[in-house]
Parts: sequence; C-alpha cells; structure tokens
Amino acid sequence: MLEVLRRSQRWLMGGVIFVVGGVFVAYLGLGGPGPAALPGGDAIVQLDGRRYTLIDLQRVRDDQERRLRESLGDAYDAESAGLYLDQMAAESLIQRAVLAAEAERLGLRATDDEVRDVVRSVFRTDAGAIDAAAARNFGESRYGSERRFAAEIRDDILTSKLLQLIDAGVQVSDAEVRDALRYRREAVRLALVVVDPAQIPEELVIEDDAIETLLAEDSPRVRAFYDEHVDRYRQPEKVRARHVLLRGAPDAGEEDVERVREQAVAVRERILAGEEFAKVAEEVSEDPGSKVQGGDLGFFARGQMVPAFEEVAFSLEPGATSDIVKTDFGFHVIRVEERQDAEERSFDEAAHEIAKELLRAERGAMLAKRRTDALVEAIRGGRSLVDAARELNLDIQRPDWISRRPDGFLPGVGASPELLTEAFTLTADQPTSTRVFEIDDKRVMVELLERRGPTSEELATELPGERDQLLERLRTEARNTWLTAARDRFLQEGRLRVDLTMLPPAASQAG
Repeated sequence: MLEVLRRSQRWLMGGVIFVVGGVFVAYLGLGGPGPAALPGGDAIVQLDGRRYTLIDLQRVRDDQERRLRESLGDAYDAESAGLYLDQMAAESLIQRAVLAAEAERLGLRATDDEVRDVVRSVFRTDAGAIDAAAARNFGESRYGSERRFAAEIRDDILTSKLLQLIDAGVQVSDAEVRDALRYRREAVRLALVVVDPAQIPEELVIEDDAIETLLAEDSPRVRAFYDEHVDRYRQPEKVRARHVLLRGAPDAGEEDVERVREQAVAVRERILAGEEFAKVAEEVSEDPGSKVQGGDLGFFARGQMVPAFEEVAFSLEPGATSDIVKTDFGFHVIRVEERQDAEERSFDEAAHEIAKELLRAERGAMLAKRRTDALVEAIRGGRSLVDAARELNLDIQRPDWISRRPDGFLPGVGASPELLTEAFTLTADQPTSTRVFEIDDKRVMVELLERRGPTSEELATELPGERDQLLERLRTEARNTWLTAARDRFLQEGRLRVDLTMLPPAASQAG
C-alpha cells in the first residue's frame, strides 16, 4: 500500500507536517519529550512507545476522505474510495511512527518551546497569548487528552526536522538541471522499418507434404496450439445487428417517456416504408458508439447485451426489423443483418489448418530475419536504413515527432523502451542503428531523421522552474528511500508491529 500512498498523496512539507490534516496541541500538560501511551485498546501500529488504535485510524481516515471529497467534488465515488481508504490511513500511521522514531534515533528533539509556538500560531488571542481553553477543548475532543495531543505535535515537529535534514542533502547543479530539461524537451523524427512475420506474401505456398510431415513428426506441438486457442474453435451463436436508440432523461415522467416511445414508433415506420436503416440511424440514433456506423453493432454473442435487447436480436431472422424494444438505455429499433451458427471443431478437424498456420509462422519468421539481416549488412556497407529498405521494397514508417516516454511507446509499432532509448542516442553523424528490435513478434529497425530540443533562450527561461521540479522529485525520492530503509530496519529489529487484521471491512466504511 506504500506505493498507492505515494501515488495518491504528495508529501506535505513546510514548517510542520500535519499528517492527519491539521494537528494542534494544548500548551498545558506537555508531559515531557516522550510519546504518550494510549489507554487500553489493541494497537494497529506500534513502534516502541508509539501506539495507534482504530480510533486513530478512523480520525486519519475521516480527514483523508474529507480531502478527497473536496478535491474530486461530484466525481468522488464513496464505494470505490472505501476499498482503500482504511489501508491508506493505516499507512499514514506507519509513516508517522517510523519518521518520528527515526528522527529521535538521529538525535533530533522537539522542545516544549517549539510545541508552544505551534499552539500559539493556531490558538491565539487578540493579545497574542495562547487561548488555553480553546486549545484544551480541541485536544480533549479530538485526541482524548492533552498529553496525547502533545505527543502528536511533538511527532509532527520531529518529522519536519528529519525531512528538512534529508532535503538539505539533496542538491542539483546547473548542468544537471539543463540535462534534465533537454531530456524532457528533446524530440526526434524517425524512420522505422517494421518487418512483420505475419505479413508474408500470400503466394508463399505451404506444401501439403510439409503439413503432413509436421502432423506426423510433431503432433503434440499442433495439439498444444489447439488447447491454447480452444476458444477459436468453439464459437457460440452470434448475430450482427443494427439499432436505432432514442433515449429519455433518467428522471423523465410518464408523459416524456411516452413521447420518446412515439418517436421510436415513427422511426420504425420510416424504416418499414423503405428508408435505409443505416441512414436513419445516422440521422436520429442517440447511441454515439454506433451512430456513425449506421447503427452497426457488429457481431455479438449471448451475454454481451442487456437481456431485453439480446432476446429480441436472437429471435429475428436476417433482414427482419423488430418492434419497439425498451431497455434501461431507452427505446430501440433493431434489425439483424447476419447470423452465425454455433461452431465447435474437434482437434482432428482443425489439425490440418493449425499445422499450416504454424508452418507459415515459421517461414514468416525466417523471411523476416533474412530481410533484417540484409538491412544490417547494407548499413554496415555504408547505406542508410531508408535507402536499403527501399531497395528491398520494404515499407518505411515516418511517425510525427516523438518525445521520451517511460513506456517506450512508438505509434504504429508498440512499446519498446530499448528502441526509444536507442533512438535518442543516434546523432546526425551516426543516424542509423544496426540493432534489430523484436516487438510483439515484429522485427524493427530505426534511423534518426531529425532532432530538436530547447534553444539556449528557452533553457535560460525555463531553468528556474525546472530546478524546482527536479529538486522536488529528488527530495521526494530521498524521503521515500529513508522511510523505506527505516521501516524495514524497525521491522527486522522487531520494534515495529503492524496488525492490519483489525481493520474493519472497507465496505462498511464507504458512504
């Protein structure tokens, strides 16, 4: 869950960290520098004297949920959020205990004066003194006691000091910032040659003798292919249908619903009178997914549509138009274009076809390798990839400008971080790579056509903002590294104990 928390929350740093969304402490009853123990109850998280129970978890969870609601507004989904809020809250408590304990291990301390300064900044009278009554009431109502409250603010101060210490050790030079900016802003235009074994010439003949030899000598391989792709040979009954959908408002009254139904009746009458179904669908259908295809839904099997729609579609013969069909989506007029009967082919029935497919794949892979080997040889002989591909009548792809991406995605090719990294190492002096990259069974080669990056003026203008972003990223990485190392050490020493079995079911918290 730590990774979930890292993605969903930014570290909240500034003078004092408020892990639970705003912690204050009364200036009375500080009780010394150590953490106050909870009176009774089982601990979900315990590290030495720091103990957090379900009461603490609920407090943290409530604050996290409030912030989520404020951030997402109407998009907030209580049911979905409830699946992980409990564990996020537990992780926050673990982080809190680990960071405060690590700060103490390094000799950092939170003094009484520092605690009072925090209290004064929040509970301040007009005269500048601490409003003792307000602070006391808040501490007792939210944390049960002033002593417990004092421990919480001390841990906030300790954690703040630790993270300030970590941050101080992270520095970046102007050269590093420029390199980061160039890395992020650089883009390349490439020529890509993609050799796909599946696109071998149709005239490549697979002889019957070769098929029979494979079936005789390696039948288990053919059988394994059948077992791995059994759904291909067991097709359920399917229909291909078009429809026109007219929707009503979700909260529509009876009169509005009847009005939409009458519109659907009029549409059906137009179709029965001879108007082309596809043109009517393009004109009036309110299904954005199929409207531009003339209402065409393609082939579908049972279980893919809502029951009322499906029942009618599978009852119609090709060319037939349905009566008005009502579903939760609205009113439909349906026409079935084609039907496919259920089909189940045994291994013996499919074996010849499978053997032929396997042989074509083998020969396609051999042909693809021969082609890329020829390209590599031509490049080593001084030719460019583009010229060599033209001589071999191979297609050359020239996608638009490409920037670095962590997933290495290339339009029309697929994902290959290695290929994208290679592309950005190419230069005007050495624009062509002799490496052959295998991406989803395809063999791909690359040549640099053009490179662009930030100008000197752009570098100077963007340097301050880039420095801030780089520092924030590096400091976050350093903080997470410290947190992970400290947590693992406390676990190995047996000092940190976490019992998440006490968490209530997430569903009971949603809402």
